[in-house]
Amino acid sequence: SRLNGQANYGADVISRITHATTQPGGIEQLQSAAVATINSALDTLLEKTGIDRAQIHEAVVVGNTCMNHLFLGINPDSLSSAPYQPVISDPVTCGASELGLAINPSGLVYTLPNIAGFVGSDTVAVILATAMHKSDQIRLAIDLGTNGEIVLGNRHRLLTCSTAAGPAFEGARISSGMRATGGAIERVWIDQGEVKVQVIGGGAAIGVCGSGLLDAVAQMRRAEVLNGTGRLVSPDKVDDAFPSRLAQRILGNGKGDGFVLAKRGRRPVVLTQADVRELQLAKGAIRAGISILLKEFGIGEEEISEILLAGAFGSFVNSVSARDIGLVPPLPIERITAVGNAAGQGAVMALLSTDQREEATQIARSAEHVELSARSDFMEQFVEDLAL
Repeated sequence: SRLNGQANYGADVISRITHATTQPGGIEQLQSAAVATINSALDTLLEKTGIDRAQIHEAVVVGNTCMNHLFLGINPDSLSSAPYQPVISDPVTCGASELGLAINPSGLVYTLPNIAGFVGSDTVAVILATAMHKSDQIRLAIDLGTNGEIVLGNRHRLLTCSTAAGPAFEGARISSGMRATGGAIERVWIDQGEVKVQVIGGGAAIGVCGSGLLDAVAQMRRAEVLNGTGRLVSPDKVDDAFPSRLAQRILGNGKGDGFVLAKRGRRPVVLTQADVRELQLAKGAIRAGISILLKEFGIGEEEISEILLAGAFGSFVNSVSARDIGLVPPLPIERITAVGNAAGQGAVMALLSTDQREEATQIARSAEHVELSARSDFMEQFVEDLAL
C-alpha cells in the first residue's frame, strides 16, 4: 500500500477536482501522481517476486469515480456540482504506455465501469467480489472511507448511494489522528475504570487511527464518559460513583475538553471534544445513507441478512463498536462481516476473466443510484443519526 501521491494536491476528491480544474496543468499533475504511486507499488511487487515487468501484459484498475477520471486524465469538473454526472460510466481499455503505467509498453489497462458521480468502479468490484447481485438474501455493503459508498439489495434489485463522511475514519482532522501505521492506537478497552490500548507494532502510542477512534468513542459512551449527544462529561460533574481513574483522564477547565487515551510516549494521546464531533459527523452521514436506502427499498433493518464492511478501514473496524455507536444497524454481531479489500478482489476477478468484466458491466447498468443531495429527508435523517 501507498499514500496516494495526489494528497499533495488535496486530501479529498473535491480538493483534487478544484486543483484539476483551476490550476494550469492540474489534470496532468494529478494523473501523473496517481500513476507514479501505482508504479512505486509495482516496483516493490516486482522486486519481491522477481518478475520482469515486460511479462505483465494486462492491468485492471478500480477506484471511485473521481479517481477513475483522474487516472485516465479526464477532466472531473462535472463531478463537482449537481447533477454530479461522470464523463464516462462505461469500462475503458487503453494502452499502458498512454497512461505511463510501467508494465509491458504494449500492455493494456482496463478500468471497470462507474455507477454514478460518487459511486465508482471500486463499488462495482465490491458487488462482484461479494456476489451481492446473485444473492436471494438482502445484504448491505458499506465501504467506509472519506467518501462512504453503500449498497443494499440482492439479485432482484441493487440500490447504491454515496455519503461525504469526511476523513475521520482515516485518522485525518483528528487532533492525535494518524494513518494505521506503527505507533497508532488501533484498539481501546475501558474496563472497571482502566483504559487499555493496543498499538500497531507495539511500543508507545503516538496517535490514534480510525479503528482506534471508533473503539474509543464506543467505550467512552459505554463508560458514560460521553453522553448520548456525544458530549464529554465535565470534570466538575463527576460524582463519587464515577471511577477516579477515568476522572483523572478528563481534561479541561470544567468543560470536559479532552480525554487521555494513552499517557506513554513523547506526549499523551488525547481525544478532544472536537474529535468526537468529527466522528459523529462521519457516523451520521453513513447511517443516514443506510436509512435512506432502507426507506427506498421498502424494508426494515431486521430484514438485512448480513452487513458487509469493506475497504481498508472496514477490514479492521471492531464490529461491536460500529454497532454500539450506531454506525450500522443493530443486528446480531454474527451478521456483521468484514470482507477486507473486496474492491481489490473484484479487480483480480476481472483481471483473470473477461466473463467477469462483462458481469461487472451488467452490475453497473442495473444498479439504481439514490442521489442523497436530491433527497429532502436526508438532512433530517442525518441530524437524527448523529446521536451515539
